[in-house]
Amino acid sequence: MAEKPAFASEPASSAILAGPEASAAVPATISTMLAGVSPEVVLDVVSLVDELVADAERDGAKFGTLVLSRDSSRFRVQVSRVAPAARPDAELSADAAFGRLLVDEVATSWGTRGSTTWAEVQLAG
Repeated sequence: MAEKPAFASEPASSAILAGPEASAAVPATISTMLAGVSPEVVLDVVSLVDELVADAERDGAKFGTLVLSRDSSRFRVQVSRVAPAARPDAELSADAAFGRLLVDEVATSWGTRGSTTWAEVQLAG
C-alpha cells in the first residue's frame, strides 16, 4: 500500500511509547486520547494497535516504537520495528493472516514503509 501523508496540521494529541512497558500503557493512553469517542471505536482502536504491535514482533523482529496521533477526525498509529521483518514474499502464518483481516476491517487505510507500519481510523465524518 502507498504511504499515507502525515497530518496536514499539528495533531490534537499524540503519544510516543517505547520499551517493554509500552504494551501495558496502550489501552489507557488510547482511552485518554479518544475521550468522548464511542467505547466500540476505542475497543476497535485498541485491538488494531495490539495487532500492529504483535505483527511487529512476528518472525524474529522486535518492536521499537509506537506513535499515536489524533486530530478532530482521525486517529493514526505508527509501529516501527528495530529488526527486519520477514521477507515480503514469505507466506503469512495463520496468526498474521487473521491480523491482516482485523487491520483491514478496523482501519480506514493502512500501509508500510520500510520497518514502519501505519494505520488510520476515521473518527468523524
